[in-house]
Amino acid sequence: VCDAELSRETIVVDALGHTEGEAVVENNVAPDCENAGSYDKVVYCTVCDAELSRETIVVDALGHTEGEAVVENNVAPDCENAGSYDKVVYCTVCDAELSRETIVVDALGHDWGEVEYTDNKDGTHTASRVCGNDAEHVDSEEPEEHQYVEGSCVCGATEPVAGTMKGDIDLDGDVDARDLTLMARHIAKIESITDPAALDNADINSDGDISALDLTKLARHIAKIESIN
Repeated sequence: VCDAELSRETIVVDALGHTEGEAVVENNVAPDCENAGSYDKVVYCTVCDAELSRETIVVDALGHTEGEAVVENNVAPDCENAGSYDKVVYCTVCDAELSRETIVVDALGHDWGEVEYTDNKDGTHTASRVCGNDAEHVDSEEPEEHQYVEGSCVCGATEPVAGTMKGDIDLDGDVDARDLTLMARHIAKIESITDPAALDNADINSDGDISALDLTKLARHIAKIESIN
């Protein structure tokens, strides 16, 4: 009638409790070849958005992926020196160097050609051979005196006729100023040398021609500067 409060009783109603939503991923750090990654697995209440749980998951490093080996620092071998190169493997993902192996390549060794003989025009010849791998590699022996077989040496030199001597133009068995004069007159076309043996002796350097070069060599021989025999 008068709206006076006659009694009051407080009734407690239990909490509804959270409602878990689907786990979500947060703080994702992707792994790479060498470093582990991680992420947080988090559950929120779908009603009040309260964070109900958080779990950090660690993801193992991926590890390197080996690519095909490549060649670096290639040094080619030559006849006398070994060569080398590096055999290198890189990761195809991060380009990290995974391995490096230095391979030594043996020297090629000389590939000698046939022996050739050169007439030194002084009664000797020199034997030499050229490497097929590098023409600058020449193996030469010390000069040797001509060895004649049936009048010829292996270098192509012809055995002198008995009794002849380079520079002995007058065929008197001696080389002197008289021979020098005869050669000079021949070269100047004043008086020709006609005897075959004399002509051969006048060709000091055996080049098939009697010239100022022969005259000079003869003069140096007579002056005892340089022997022609």
